[in-house]
Formats: sequence, structure tokens, C-alpha cells
Amino acid sequence: MTEWHSHIKNHLEKIVALENSLDEQLVSLMQQFIREKEQQGFAFGTLCVLHYVEYVEQLQDEIFDVAAAIELLILAFDIVDDLQDGDKDYVWMKTPALSLNVVLTMLTVASKIIGASSFTHRHEAIQIVEQYMLCSINGQHLDLLNHYRDEQAYISMIQQKSGSLVAMSCEVGVVLASGKRLQGVAQYAQAIGILQQIKNDIHNVTTEGSDLRQRKYSLPIFYMLTLQNKDASMIQSYYNGDTIQSIEHLQQLLVSNGAIRYALTMKNIYSKEAQTLIENTLTNDENKKYLLKMMK
Repeated sequence: MTEWHSHIKNHLEKIVALENSLDEQLVSLMQQFIREKEQQGFAFGTLCVLHYVEYVEQLQDEIFDVAAAIELLILAFDIVDDLQDGDKDYVWMKTPALSLNVVLTMLTVASKIIGASSFTHRHEAIQIVEQYMLCSINGQHLDLLNHYRDEQAYISMIQQKSGSLVAMSCEVGVVLASGKRLQGVAQYAQAIGILQQIKNDIHNVTTEGSDLRQRKYSLPIFYMLTLQNKDASMIQSYYNGDTIQSIEHLQQLLVSNGAIRYALTMKNIYSKEAQTLIENTLTNDENKKYLLKMMK
């Protein structure tokens, strides 16, 4: 499946090159942003191709156009997320106003590519994209508000924000191949999105500390707040606005009180759930191996 990445990259470059009505600088920014994205790989486009291949006998090259469109959508969402958080050192952070124009362009081009494809079920694919995009935007809005105050509400938020984008990528591939939507695919895709976000939570509180500095609630924090001890009280006071000794001290408290271990346990629960659904839904062993590797 490694070769799919180069195919997606080539189709991305082709799509941008064909937009000859756009300003030269706008096209140049899109190309820069795509090159930066390339360093992270094209996991979402690959999910689209994988799920298309699962339900067709012969691979149609045009699916890589759709996969490239999916990557444009995901990149647009990533850029907006970074601009709103304001704590990432990416090229699009240097010119936020211009980057928003690139985002709008990417969203428009991606929708146009899918709609102009020759797939019989392209209109159903667009409906899936619209459904999950709105769901993810809603989740991102809830995340920015930072109003959720318990684990259940938090899981619901990341299911919308992150799970929806994984589900979108998988389901577009399925519907273009078969014209059907499969509940099992949607379920394990959502679980994959949730566990990936939990991995990010752990990284953000233990390595970067960015969520702690911004007083953002996450799974390790919710676990800490359920404890009845002085460490939990200290974290609660900090999240209420009090000052603390250092971010490093908070990180130590999360580790020593088992909050990181709890988050890892929850990640493994969603991983097991996704694994069972994958085994029961897919038949291609290579596709299964790729998804299982993605969850590690």
C-alpha cells in the first residue's frame, strides 16, 4: 500500500495544476501546504482507496482523484484547527489570512473533484462527505468552547471531531465501490478516530504540555478529577484559574496518579472494539493488517 501514497501525491499535484483560473500565489500556497502535509503521509486518502479495493474486483485509477480530494479536505480541517489553536509551527501559520483562502479553495476543489468523477455513486459520496464534515465542524466547535465536564461528553466530542473524518474517508471508498453504507465500517472507523485522539491527548499532556498550558480538558484530566486527593484538588484549582508550580509538575502528577495509564487503557478498549469489527466486516487480509497496524 506504500505505492498508493505516491499515487495520491501525483493526483494531488495534478488536481492543483488543473486549477488554472486561480491566482498564481494561491496555487503556490496550496502546493506548499500539500508538501508539508506529505511529510505526515496520506493516511485518510489511503483509507478511501483501501475500502474501495475491498469491494471491487479491479482498481480504477480515478479512485486516486477521490483519495486526493479527501486529503485536501483533511488538510483544510487541519489548517483551521491549527489556526484556531495557534500553537503549531507549520507553514500555514505564517500567513493566517491567506491560509484561510487556501482552506476555502481546498474545500471547493475537493467537492468539485468528487462530483465530477465518473463513479455511479458519486452523489452518495458527496452526501457522506457533507454529513461528516458538518459533524466534525460541530465537534471542533465544542472542543474550542472547552465546556465538556465529564468523560462521556468528551468522548462524544472527539467522536464527532476526529471519528467523523476517519469514517468519512472509509465510507466514501465503500459507497463508490458498492453503492452501500456498512454499519460495521462506520463503527470501527469512529473507534479508530477516538483512539487516535486519545493517543494525541497523552502526547499533548506528557510531551508537549500544550493542553495543560491552555487548560484544555482531556481524558487524563477527567480521570484525575475523579480522584479524591490533594493532587486532584491542585489540578482542579489550576483549571479553575489558579497558578501552579510548573507544567512539568502537573505532568508528574498525571503519571504518578495513574491518569496516563487510564488513558492508555481506554485507548486499548477502543482498539479491541475496532479490531473485532474489522475482523467481522472485511475479508481482505492485507487491508485488515493495514488497519490493525494503524491502531498501534
